Amino acid sequence: MPFYAYLYGIVGELSIPTLSLIVLFVIKRFLRRDILSISDSSVLLYGIAAIGIVLYPTALGFSKWDLYRFGYNPMFLLPPLLIAVLITWFSGHRMTAMIILIAIIARNLRFFESDNLWDYLIDPFITIYAFVWVGRQGVRRLRGGMPYGGSGQSQDQTLSGTAGLDKFTKV
Repeated sequence: MPFYAYLYGIVGELSIPTLSLIVLFVIKRFLRRDILSISDSSVLLYGIAAIGIVLYPTALGFSKWDLYRFGYNPMFLLPPLLIAVLITWFSGHRMTAMIILIAIIARNLRFFESDNLWDYLIDPFITIYAFVWVGRQGVRRLRGGMPYGGSGQSQDQTLSGTAGLDKFTKV
């Protein structure tokens, strides 16, 4: 059996936010169009980290409640999600709101094999990525620097070291 079949058996499908980030990364890389802003990706990753830190321990049995089971009957899960969509939309994070809405619609259309709404919203890969990203933001704050999105510079400028060089190159 191929390796990807074992991996699929353990993890399942990638969530809609993971697939969205992959597609948006490819668009940014090859078409040079930045559709997802730094602040949108920050809101999305902070939200996924917050959900992951609560959801996975309860799903693994570290609590009396299993929050994962609420995803099978999303009647209780949809109102907080729709409130989150409205808050993110009206606070200017429209791409994040659209990603959440796409996940809800995909679940209603049975886009994946799973009937659980959580499988459409979160997966282990994006959760681990979000934890690492949030951890890096915390380290950056502790060192006195601004996290991405806080200084007005893009992540690419900050990582490549080109931030601020434009004032020296102007004639």
